[in-house]
Amino acid sequence: MKQNREWPLHEIMILQRNTGNQEIGGLLLSTSDSPGWIAIQPAHNIAENPKTAFTLDPHDVYETVKAAENTGLKVTGIYHTHPCGPPRPSQTDIQGMNSWPTTWLIATPRGEYKCYQLTEETPKEVPCKPGSPMN
Repeated sequence: MKQNREWPLHEIMILQRNTGNQEIGGLLLSTSDSPGWIAIQPAHNIAENPKTAFTLDPHDVYETVKAAENTGLKVTGIYHTHPCGPPRPSQTDIQGMNSWPTTWLIATPRGEYKCYQLTEETPKEVPCKPGSPMN
């Protein structure tokens, strides 16, 4: 698991630069005593068209949850990128938010990012919660 002392967005931007115009995604991790995310765990994008969609590899998600539990971390969000669009949920994202009712961070290669949670079938922007166990 990649821990970032400052903010996981930096790691996400590095990963995005390395994959070009494909969407990337993964899980955001916290500790029980952290007010926000302290680590990310990328997952393979197994979508049919990764340039316009993302589907996290279920095996990667399972392995991340298992490893997090063994190291005192917990999954508290999902991140993914929109390489060619704004950081707001698509209809496909909203369907995913119904299945995974957690905070979703959506970022662009330009460094824009927003966080959302689903409220009564509508995505609502919420504050993003960076954190660090080293502060």
